Amino acid sequence: RAFHLSDFPGIDGGGEADCTRGLQQAIDHIKRDHAYGVLLVPQGRYRISGTVYIPKAIRIIGYGPGRPVFYLPGHTPGFDVPSQGDKGGYQYMFWFTDRLVEAGEPVRDAGPGTFYAAISNIDFEVGPGNPYAVALRCHFAQHSFVSHCDFHIGEGMAGIFDVGNEMQDVHFYGGAYGITSTKPS
Repeated sequence: RAFHLSDFPGIDGGGEADCTRGLQQAIDHIKRDHAYGVLLVPQGRYRISGTVYIPKAIRIIGYGPGRPVFYLPGHTPGFDVPSQGDKGGYQYMFWFTDRLVEAGEPVRDAGPGTFYAAISNIDFEVGPGNPYAVALRCHFAQHSFVSHCDFHIGEGMAGIFDVGNEMQDVHFYGGAYGITSTKPS
């Protein structure tokens, strides 16, 4: 089942409004009400100010004459300090998880049982002053992938952390690393 980003309020691809909460609500709605689905994102610039969690069986796919861009503005609070208790110590723009992340509950990282999650045809940008920023945390497995993405990491840490099952046509620019990993799925 496919859903268009315009089906959900609070998400503006004009580059100024913060889309973090709206994106999370759209993803959570698809997972809660349909168990799985594809969120289609049109060309535009989408500002992110915190982590967006993507549970298993959710795919985010960009379309249009140019790829959509998710960007982290310069000096975004929280992305300038290490994350306490995280195995990498990083802060993530997007984090693939095993299930929905509920308020007050710990995040359950994607793992060998996290199937069918993906992100494709979307680019990522990290603004200056975000040294612990990582675009994607991808500890997923079976039938999950990252494809057709450019990562403009700038002064950030990496484009991808703990890459899982498959990647293709990905390009990394800047950053301390393109890909960094501890123990992938």
